[in-house]
Amino acid sequence: MKMKMKAPALLIILGILAVNEVLCEVCPPGWLDYGGNCYYFASNKEDHKSWYNAKYDCLGKGGHLAIIRDIKERTWMESQIYTSHWIGLTTQKIGSWEWIDGTPLKAGLMNWNAGQPDNSGFENCGDISSLEGGWSDTSCYVKQPYICKRNKACQQGWLGYKDSCYYISNVQKSWGEAKVDCSNKRGQLVIIRNIEEKKWLHSKLSRTTYWIGLSSTSDHRKWFWVDETPLNPNVANWSKGQPDNRSGNENCVEMWHGNSYRWNDRNCKFNRRYICKSY
Repeated sequence: MKMKMKAPALLIILGILAVNEVLCEVCPPGWLDYGGNCYYFASNKEDHKSWYNAKYDCLGKGGHLAIIRDIKERTWMESQIYTSHWIGLTTQKIGSWEWIDGTPLKAGLMNWNAGQPDNSGFENCGDISSLEGGWSDTSCYVKQPYICKRNKACQQGWLGYKDSCYYISNVQKSWGEAKVDCSNKRGQLVIIRNIEEKKWLHSKLSRTTYWIGLSSTSDHRKWFWVDETPLNPNVANWSKGQPDNRSGNENCVEMWHGNSYRWNDRNCKFNRRYICKSY
């Protein structure tokens, strides 16, 4: 005897399936799942590559050389290896290390081995060393294993790009309210790390104005992202003559569609759409 399912019950089941489709995504075969991200450890001898070739291989796999965001992730990653592996850490200037997305390496996250980095000969790339699980600077041309990282499926309503997810709001809030809402969504007001990310983001926006996660001290000379990292001048996208603090108290930054999404300083109390980002 066939049983007919009532519409409300069917809708509930379909709703559960939709939620599971988002929350139960698994990593691709060969990747490890940790903290909502997927990791590929290219450890076999035939996988050994220079830092540059490892970088391109990770991109081809839909990710990038691993960026370490916190100590828990660092500890877990170090526990998975038995020999040195490339990570997405590099330097163009002695003493100044950054991740491949342009994020500066924070002092509280560093785990250099004793005497490292020592730059004993054009050692501009970073690896997790087999020595005590710490880090070393190494010539970028050395062929060795590497670690790729990519995001799992983004939450429903979010867009994925590399290892991050983006939420583009359809409602308007003040900068402070937008910051709180992004935090409630387990993200933060968007931090733009490089030109490629900026171009991708512009291609997804409607013709309106959006808050981003950039604000200033009272003197308007220094601008910081919501994670307290300073604005990289190479990424800055100010409109001509901006920032100018024209109306006073213009301590927050918006992207204005009328000028190709260039940036303008604005009073934080204004209501704007906004962009959240999560890792």
